[in-house]
Amino acid sequence: MGAVYKKENTNFDTLFFGKQSGFPDIDLPTTINGAKIHILNQEEVNNNKPTYCKSSPYINLIGFVENDTAEFIFVTFYPGFNHQYDCYINFRYNSEKKEFDLDKLRIEALIRNKEGKVDHYAIYEDGKYVGDKPIEGNKK
Repeated sequence: MGAVYKKENTNFDTLFFGKQSGFPDIDLPTTINGAKIHILNQEEVNNNKPTYCKSSPYINLIGFVENDTAEFIFVTFYPGFNHQYDCYINFRYNSEKKEFDLDKLRIEALIRNKEGKVDHYAIYEDGKYVGDKPIEGNKK
């Protein structure tokens, strides 16, 4: 949330998470940094589609946890199911503190051309633009 705020000054009201097959086996609190957290089943995902916006996006959360590393991918959509950006968050276990520390955070924002078609990704690390990445299958 902090990285998105640094990138585009967006504060979140609500985060809608779809409980999909790749959803990590974690318990989320009811709020994070003041944003309400709603975990939705498939019917609720479709019923809330008109609600998804910049401050209240729909998110597919994918997680991988191994012994000393954890990676979470937040695939973000609004309005409706329009794919906007992906946020990759990597953690490494700190055995001295006995907790996971943030290792790396990257946002890949979809950039659309004048016709509204996805052209490329703009890559941000720590809220700062670091370069572009082509969309697989796009020919330049």
